[in-house]
Amino acid sequence: MKKWIATITACMISVMMFSGCDKLITKNQSAKKGATLEMDLTTSYVAEELNMQGMRADPIAVTSKGIIMTYWKSTSSSRMYLYDPEQQTYTEFQKNQPHAPAYATQLPDGRLCALYNIIVEKKGSQTIYDGIQRVMEIYDDNLQVTEEIMLPETVPTLELSRLNTIMDSQGRWYFIADDMEDGSYNVNIMDENFQLIGKIPFDMGFCNDLVVGKSGKIYALVATAEGNANQLYYFDADTMTSGKFCDIPAHTRKIMQGSEHELYCCTETDIESIDENGTLKEIVDYRNSDLPDDVFDAYAIPNSEFIIEYFPDGGRMEYYTLRPRTDEELKNVQFISLAGVGIHPKLVHDVCEFNQSQTDYHIIMKDYANDYPIADYDEYYVDGNYKINIDPKALEAFENDLMNGIVPDMICMDFMPYQQISNKGLLEDLAPMLENDERFNPNDYYMNLIDGMKKGDKLEEIGFSFTLDTNIAKTEIVGTQQGRTPDEYISMIEQLPDDMELLPITSREEMTNHFLTGSQEAFIDRNDMTSHFNCESFVKLLELAGSFQTKEELLGEEQDYYAQYYKKLNEGGALLDPFSICNPIDYHNHHHGFFKDEDVTFVGYPDTSGGNGGRYRMNYTVALTSYSTQAKPVWEFIMAQLSAQRQARICLRNNNQTLPLLRSTMQSYLKGATVPTPFMSYASETEIKELGDYLENVRMYTNNDPYITNIITEEAEMYFSEDQTAEKCAEMIESRVNLYLSEQQ
Repeated sequence: MKKWIATITACMISVMMFSGCDKLITKNQSAKKGATLEMDLTTSYVAEELNMQGMRADPIAVTSKGIIMTYWKSTSSSRMYLYDPEQQTYTEFQKNQPHAPAYATQLPDGRLCALYNIIVEKKGSQTIYDGIQRVMEIYDDNLQVTEEIMLPETVPTLELSRLNTIMDSQGRWYFIADDMEDGSYNVNIMDENFQLIGKIPFDMGFCNDLVVGKSGKIYALVATAEGNANQLYYFDADTMTSGKFCDIPAHTRKIMQGSEHELYCCTETDIESIDENGTLKEIVDYRNSDLPDDVFDAYAIPNSEFIIEYFPDGGRMEYYTLRPRTDEELKNVQFISLAGVGIHPKLVHDVCEFNQSQTDYHIIMKDYANDYPIADYDEYYVDGNYKINIDPKALEAFENDLMNGIVPDMICMDFMPYQQISNKGLLEDLAPMLENDERFNPNDYYMNLIDGMKKGDKLEEIGFSFTLDTNIAKTEIVGTQQGRTPDEYISMIEQLPDDMELLPITSREEMTNHFLTGSQEAFIDRNDMTSHFNCESFVKLLELAGSFQTKEELLGEEQDYYAQYYKKLNEGGALLDPFSICNPIDYHNHHHGFFKDEDVTFVGYPDTSGGNGGRYRMNYTVALTSYSTQAKPVWEFIMAQLSAQRQARICLRNNNQTLPLLRSTMQSYLKGATVPTPFMSYASETEIKELGDYLENVRMYTNNDPYITNIITEEAEMYFSEDQTAEKCAEMIESRVNLYLSEQQ
């Protein structure tokens, strides 16, 4: 058994998969040496669900007496509770106001209070807003109202909220306002009786999230006039000054008062502490604390713990406490390392749900892309498919670790150079495990899709749900043949009617993606590790791609791009309709939407696999490394994803935007698409049968090697810029790819 060494210090807890392996990995590594990737468990907290007794609550303040929470009713009124996280009990406030409080806190004398915005006037069936009054209620230990104070009109005119209101430890009130003569923002400071002490102006575009630090200082998130929102400023009531405190991560969601540190910064993926000098350090990694990136809000409580609002797929708010792991947990739980570059969110979800169901195993994830962040988040989702900008340094760091013997138990194979990793003997063959597991019946699954992931006779990576990519065309034009070799595909294109284009409207870059980089496997023989790009059919595909406009040229008419696209399809001016199927209804929408009742043929893409031209992409794939001695828990994770429960859950959790490998789940999925639903389209029995039959012979697995993709893209660009001929381009691609393939053996 592998030895896990837990090194616990004041600043770091790490678990290292110990081995006596050589530093360099050689091909066909045979000995099981144990994974050697060091995983830091400092930021891996334990998530424990709180018993909220069905409450759909909203925590608004952490006090020494508990957490003040509001609970919305179906009516306009709302309730307010004091929640005790230790006892998991809550007591209702007997407040006078029917509305939810705008802000709540604990006064210096220990009493709890809440501030309310009150709409002044209602008339008839219409609500007429005639200004807002502000009221403060103060409560005794029994949560009864003891005082009700009408705030003076001198309180700033902005509507009160938790984002622009706060009280410090001396009882002074801070309000963000826009009451300067030029309309710019400032912070009004008032005493405990709401009498103005002074105003602190600041030359920023926006300011919110006022928070009191552990030291008693006041801070706020600030956006500059240029739109730079990731800055933290301080406000000093004694000197009536403000200034920049520190920079904070992009896409910060909130700043929290610190229980053990000056402040906490809550981002989309973690919680970071901020010390009195403005230095940030990651405290909690949500992913490795069994919470995917669906954390809605967070609140710091004593003992380095947090209350988390978690909003998973499915819509019901859940509440968790996050606490550091104990020494006993570190000793008794088997930690499995999973590494990748740009780990897919769906894999994160699946790992977290698996971890939540286990007591003996725990998968810890390391995403090398996190060490080299790119701020352009717009590239995460393109055309509904997960795509991410990855700094090449992240992949280089991962590869360097592998070359130096730093190996995880599992690898997320997305964006990975599969051949390079496989040829070094780093991946286990999963096919024998499938065959020997009594829980796995091949007849229950689409084995054409599982076998399609094999390289030769080895299954060294596996996925669990997929998207189908194909093209459909009118049968009267292309016939009924499904699956064409590159030569047959070119022949079909050459017979294109004069008044018809191949595609609706597409760019040269998209054509490259469809028929050059996207079809690379049609020109590679993985058995003898050679490529065949230097052929007439690939040259013609190059010339075809080069005949289209660039994306930049097309974007000049961006406003009517899609209108022209769909107009071309509706009018029958395009031969092929390229689309992706991640829900059975997608086929109906394209068939009925563009071809009405005409017969269509699944033409697909150029195919040398013996299939029908369909290409499929797994949402993600994982591999078991040959270094790991944790094959049993890794295999349990794999089998859990292939189970009927998880296959159904995968589709449901992803809003029915992915296809399952399990036949019974797929059949239920297909049948459900034929059920008439109000205001929604539904498929015919014929369409569902056509799609079901098509799935049986899809064989082209799309897992393009990034190095080969780069080679094709680079050489094609030289052809497009007329620096070489199409024939020379095909020759160079084949030469470079063959050299690359030979180097991987």
